Amino acid sequence: MAGGLVVDFATVFGLIFIFEVFDRTNFAVIGLSGKHRHTIVWAGAAVAFVVSTAISVAIGEVIVSALPAYLPYVKILGGAILVAFGVRGLLGHEEEKGTEAEERIERELGPRKVWLTSFSVILFLEMGDNTQILTIVLIGQIRDALLVFVAASLALVSVATVGATSGNFLKTRVPAERLERVLSLILILVGAATLTLGVLELAKVALPTWL
Repeated sequence: MAGGLVVDFATVFGLIFIFEVFDRTNFAVIGLSGKHRHTIVWAGAAVAFVVSTAISVAIGEVIVSALPAYLPYVKILGGAILVAFGVRGLLGHEEEKGTEAEERIERELGPRKVWLTSFSVILFLEMGDNTQILTIVLIGQIRDALLVFVAASLALVSVATVGATSGNFLKTRVPAERLERVLSLILILVGAATLTLGVLELAKVALPTWL
């Protein structure tokens, strides 16, 4: 039992961390930290990540609790969305969110406004982001809202720590386009696996009807 919880925790933490650390949101944290005190930026980003995770978990829990019979459909839809995100990443489509975030981090602000800006920018970027969709899908897979919330929150706060302390390291030394393509391929694989699992579960449920 404990071993299963550890595996589930590590799975959630690892997936969320990997996808977020090279995400546009983390680069926004890096950009903010390059202009302002990194501890204030980290504080705002960390709270935003926890809030966004709570929203994702709440959405996933409502879906799982209220619509258990439709869970396979949720997995199919979630998997399809992840695949779509991955394909979009491979095609190099840019979101307007990133531009808006970059415009906001150009301004020089006081400590309180730095915190508020960090919080609002990161929360805005996380809404509908890959990791939010992935968190919702993981709720359906693992069926333990508290575990997913804690693991995903810790992963995102860890990413905020990396972003706030690393400055421009990732931007200057890691080819962002290459990372985007690799992560997009992984996202497609994760989405395809989730979609396939949903189809198999749906077929298993529907099999007695066919007979």
